[in-house]
Amino acid sequence: MRVLAAMTTLVVALLAMPTWSQVPPEDQRTTLKQQVEERERQDQERRENAAAVEKAYQRQIRSSGSGPIPKSDPWGNIRDTTPAKNSQSKN
Repeated sequence: MRVLAAMTTLVVALLAMPTWSQVPPEDQRTTLKQQVEERERQDQERRENAAAVEKAYQRQIRSSGSGPIPKSDPWGNIRDTTPAKNSQSKN
């Protein structure tokens, strides 16, 4: 019984210990301000890349010479386009 209590105490103590291996060294720690600045820089790069892609897309559309695709009616030859006649005629 004492062995079980000692092992349980040991396991609880080991689980409660801080994990020092996960803490980065002092010179590698970043402050919140540095993290915010890094995220803002990344967001700015993403916006610039998206703008460059959009600009290249618009340039390609203009250089291809093809305008917007005209709308078509694929069922036009099947659909009855004549005006409906009144089926009851007066005599």
